[in-house]
Amino acid sequence: MRRPRSFFLLCLCCLALLWPASVRATGLEDGDRLRDSGQLIEALRVYRSLLVSAPNASTKQRVAEVEERLGQLGVAYEEYAQLLDHYGQALTASQHNAIETRLNALSELTGLLDLECSPDGSMLSIDGRVVAKTPLPRPLRVTRGGRRLKLQHEGFRDHEAQLTISELRTRLVVTLQSLPKNRWFEIRGTTGVAAELFVDGRRIGPLPQRVELTPGEHELRAAGPAAESRSERLRITDSSPSTLALDLRPRLANIELEPGADDAILLLDGHPVAQGHYRGTLTPGPHELELRRPGFASQRLKLDAQPGADYPLRVGHWTPHATAPPPADAPPNSELHPNTAVGPGPRASKRDPFDDYYGIYGAVLAPIALGGPSTHQYNDDCPATALGGGCSTTGPKGGGLALRLGYAFGWFGVEALGGALVDVTTAELKLPAVPTINPKLLDLAGRGGYVRAGGLVGGGLRISTPLQGIRFTAGADLVYISRRVLLIPDSYAGTTLTYGTTAFMFDAGILLGETPGAKFYLGGFAWLESSPDLTVTRDLASLGVDPALVPASLQTVTLYRGKQFMYGPMIGIAFGH
Repeated sequence: MRRPRSFFLLCLCCLALLWPASVRATGLEDGDRLRDSGQLIEALRVYRSLLVSAPNASTKQRVAEVEERLGQLGVAYEEYAQLLDHYGQALTASQHNAIETRLNALSELTGLLDLECSPDGSMLSIDGRVVAKTPLPRPLRVTRGGRRLKLQHEGFRDHEAQLTISELRTRLVVTLQSLPKNRWFEIRGTTGVAAELFVDGRRIGPLPQRVELTPGEHELRAAGPAAESRSERLRITDSSPSTLALDLRPRLANIELEPGADDAILLLDGHPVAQGHYRGTLTPGPHELELRRPGFASQRLKLDAQPGADYPLRVGHWTPHATAPPPADAPPNSELHPNTAVGPGPRASKRDPFDDYYGIYGAVLAPIALGGPSTHQYNDDCPATALGGGCSTTGPKGGGLALRLGYAFGWFGVEALGGALVDVTTAELKLPAVPTINPKLLDLAGRGGYVRAGGLVGGGLRISTPLQGIRFTAGADLVYISRRVLLIPDSYAGTTLTYGTTAFMFDAGILLGETPGAKFYLGGFAWLESSPDLTVTRDLASLGVDPALVPASLQTVTLYRGKQFMYGPMIGIAFGH
């Protein structure tokens, strides 16, 4: 029994000794494969995880080499220096000399940053990458040139600075400003009427209330069955008063009156207020309404208006002054009937005014695209960040011309739409300095402009208020658009891309003018479409840049992909009904 047990323990010991080496070998193979394929960020992640589980000189040197290829020259210098400090005795003379050579070369391209930051424990980021936590044990070596620094600490405002690292030591002293702390506030109403408090749209409870608010801006309002306040914006600072009174005012009742005659005059509590159709508000409490019309008996109604209530009123019929009997089907003593719709009375003209809103309509429109969020690859997944650079893009901007034709049925209409749209997107790839490439060529290779033009046809539905003078209108159209993309500058010369897709166009605005007739349209639009992935390869050789010096990830770019969104104002001339 002892021999099998001893043999089993011996196997376990051998396995324990061989396991880290096998894991390290597998990890190095994975990292090398990623590094050789240009996936430097993924390779660096594998190497650094191996340094934690099984540190050794070979892995440490791979980390230093990848950091140098990524353009993190200061980090690479520190990694090479640590390689000599920790593993120098295990290196051969040739390996030692090679690392010393790299250190000498990197020292010419980097400088020292001497940073003092209060409070301690602040996180330091350089060019968007977290590199250290303060206080620094010694000056930090950083790539020379313009660097973007950011210091962050919980409870303090972020500090950002653009700093030029020189060949000498650069010193920076920063004191972070503390953020305002949460504060308690007593909030009440100006009257004792019951009302609920809402903070940023969230119900808190009945007034008065004691609430804790975070620093920044908040929206406060109060609302109850009989009273409400206007929304107020409150910015929380150290000097904000600790009490606040919301001005509670009685909630008004809404009234809409259709007298059935354009020459009827409405008197409210004995005072004339309108002729014909009327829409307005009433203070809570008792009111007396009277309708007068030449040649007809007056109509009266006593109304006890309740806060926030709606009162749609319509006249059943008008009784002439003893010149003719009332219609046989008319109810006796006809008056105003709240919340009923018996039907309109006789009009002064036999022509129905709603005829003005039935018939053919059209418009010549000019949408102006201000640009939605860019779907450019540089905006979604900037490849330059892996090299210590960055990207900037603009959303599409442009405009177009469209013709709309349709038929109106009063409130609603059906329409057809045709036209053209043109928009321009720009992108810039900001790369760190590469000694082997002329800076002007590097800058030119990183810029691009993309002009997208297309024609569209489609149709949809529209709703418009049947009013004269000022009309509100809104519509939705489903269209098909055929696009062509022209790429600029010369590295894209002669390259064109085309695609076709369905899109949705929504617009809303006002019509100024008489109907039927010519009217001025002023409004806005929103455009939503989906495009396929449009990927092109840059012709770097035409710019004088050796493609072998540029990583593969920087030689292709996806111009548009997925959802495309544009919006902006739209003006035009409308005609017809």
